[in-house]
Amino acid sequence: MIESIWFLPLLFATGLTAGFVDSIAGGGGLLTLPVLLGIGLPPPAALGTNKFQSSFGSFTSTMYYRKHNVVSIREGLAGVVFTAVGTVLGAWLVQQIASDFLGHLIPWLLLAIAIYTFVTPKFSDKDSGAKLPKNTFFFFFGLLFGFYDGFFGPGVGSFWAFAFVVLLGFNLRKAI
Repeated sequence: MIESIWFLPLLFATGLTAGFVDSIAGGGGLLTLPVLLGIGLPPPAALGTNKFQSSFGSFTSTMYYRKHNVVSIREGLAGVVFTAVGTVLGAWLVQQIASDFLGHLIPWLLLAIAIYTFVTPKFSDKDSGAKLPKNTFFFFFGLLFGFYDGFFGPGVGSFWAFAFVVLLGFNLRKAI
């Protein structure tokens, strides 16, 4: 099924749409992952392809926000380290799970993330007080969200934004 050239326009349109959705609110993986599975990619390959393509958008947006002094790489370095550790652990675990089981699990995970995306409260663009020290926040949520991102991934940007706003008191623009 994957060999059909007719999937190329579908993949292009999906990638374009998912990139647009990611640039505004995150959650583009909710579009790309079902399409990749729908064209016949095995679950581990679909997860890896989805993560690879989304990495470019994450890198580009990080550089944009860094250039415009919205975020500081130095302030978030501990988060990057702990997230990398969590990601490696999640990616390792997903490789240990049978592809058939993943094929049954992924639709349920996608449904759960889609529901989360629609019920997440909207936030203001004003800073508030932090509820956790940054290093504690980065340790716990870096490992947790990194693990989730390495294992599955869609919606992790929204999780990070929610956690930054609620627990570190960031405004929504800075959190995204």
